[in-house]
Amino acid sequence: MKIKFLQKLLQWGLVFYLKSFRHKLECPKNAQLHLLKKLVKDLARTEYGQFLGILGTETLEEFQSQVPCVEYSDLEPWIQRQRLTTDPVVVSAPVLFYEKTSGSSGPSKYIPYSKNLKTVFGKMACLWIGDILTNGPRFSTGKIFMSVSPAFGKEVKTDLGVAIGLEDDSDYLPAPVQLLISAFLVNPFNIKKLSNPTDYRWVLCCALLAAEGLEIVSIWNPSYFTALLDFICKYRFQMAEDLRSGKVLRGGLRFNFYPVSRDRLNLILSDGNRSAVSQNWRQIWPSLKWISCWADAGARPFAKELKALFPGVLFQGKGLLATESPLTFPLVGMPYPVPLVDQVFFEFIDDQGQIKLLHQLEDQTEYEVVVSPLGGFMRYRLGDRVRTQGQVGNTPSFEFVGRGTQVSDLVGEKLNEIFVRESLSKCSAFQGFFYFLLPVREARPPYYALVLSDQRSDQWSGQRSDLRKNPSGVSGRGCEAQGKILETLLCLADHYRYARQMEQLGPTQIWRLSQAQDLYYGYYIQRGMKWGDIKFSTLISSGPDADGLSALCASQRFGDIQPSGYSDEKLI
Repeated sequence: MKIKFLQKLLQWGLVFYLKSFRHKLECPKNAQLHLLKKLVKDLARTEYGQFLGILGTETLEEFQSQVPCVEYSDLEPWIQRQRLTTDPVVVSAPVLFYEKTSGSSGPSKYIPYSKNLKTVFGKMACLWIGDILTNGPRFSTGKIFMSVSPAFGKEVKTDLGVAIGLEDDSDYLPAPVQLLISAFLVNPFNIKKLSNPTDYRWVLCCALLAAEGLEIVSIWNPSYFTALLDFICKYRFQMAEDLRSGKVLRGGLRFNFYPVSRDRLNLILSDGNRSAVSQNWRQIWPSLKWISCWADAGARPFAKELKALFPGVLFQGKGLLATESPLTFPLVGMPYPVPLVDQVFFEFIDDQGQIKLLHQLEDQTEYEVVVSPLGGFMRYRLGDRVRTQGQVGNTPSFEFVGRGTQVSDLVGEKLNEIFVRESLSKCSAFQGFFYFLLPVREARPPYYALVLSDQRSDQWSGQRSDLRKNPSGVSGRGCEAQGKILETLLCLADHYRYARQMEQLGPTQIWRLSQAQDLYYGYYIQRGMKWGDIKFSTLISSGPDADGLSALCASQRFGDIQPSGYSDEKLI
């Protein structure tokens, strides 16, 4: 009775907003131009807007002429000033908190969240929830698991005392909606206080196993959930007493759950449960009806894998969302997500470099996205590419194609070429050698491999030598130590570190080849590229190229070194 009452209450509160939004999808041009008027007024109240000469009355043409398209590095000096003052430097309203995410040329970037930007995310979530309650399956228990981002080693506040990060993904929701949903969350209270990754996963998995009536799973990257399933398979026997008693002591904290029944515990511990693939998870969570996760671009194979583990469960791919702004969200029954037309002003760059608006896009065409959300950065280039896939009303819907060519994103780690190059430059033992970092996508879990060889062994330098006979110090303990240093440096990027802590990514490996440079350039020449047109990249970010180079490396590798002794505790 409780779930039905609260479901109706949520529906009643959200249905009018959902209907209004669907009406705006019929005329996206009007919705976008109406939004632009709010944006220029907000921008005029900031130091950044005043620097650009914005008065708050600009037309579309004036807005595009006066406000440049920017990346984070362009705004970083303004953001640094914003962190030192309560004045409206780059956002017009007071900053509630900063979200920390991986940077393009450094390990981190800080995104200021004002009330307006938080509201944008909250409205997107409300539209999604309202649509599920109205058009999705009927829920009986309402129990939901939402992804929780661990806070291992995170800064807590800025020098001004402004918080860095939110406690939980549900904190983005408006307070009334958050209050209603909190009654059904299976996420353990205070789990974010755990600083040890193993403790964190232990408690999270116990909470999931105790939630027999789980109906909804909402996560970001599907590998987040499959990594938890693997953890359950690995430690299920050690968890038995905690599950039986309903009490877990970890990290000096106590967590209480409903004790697991004898029959359910026997099911969890049955002999067949030796891996996530062999386990019958539908028996563990028989009430599960809905899984929401990323399902496009790099997440596609992991989503397919997760879907195979839960036959009969409805899967819904999430829309496109960045730390800086939400972009799209899914609607039940629609194959592709729709843009948030009343909260984010969209511009698109086509392959000829021309700027187009939402209502000007052609179907089945790829574009780079430029966003201007309420309360956020103006004309911000995320580096994301989308493909138009039909329409909802008169508004294009989008498939996420992937990030720019300089970013590798297997499970949400978002490693950037510049950051990787600078990290490798700090590993002294690798200097003077040819190397590149290669994502190994087919492994489970996937990982990164540093492909390494002496430059003198390659034909492009005009000299030959054999790295097997002359490893030049890149072998044994010295190489392993440098591999651990590289892993430490990569872990300075928050998203990479989280993926390693959650075991979504395996540890970095070092693949030693005698002629890595021959292999690298030979691969692209075989693809039909001219020697002079090949641009070397330290990070292989293209999925097909990563797969092709991995296959070639597999036939020539020798003396691989895995710094696998890099434990969870050392990743904190």
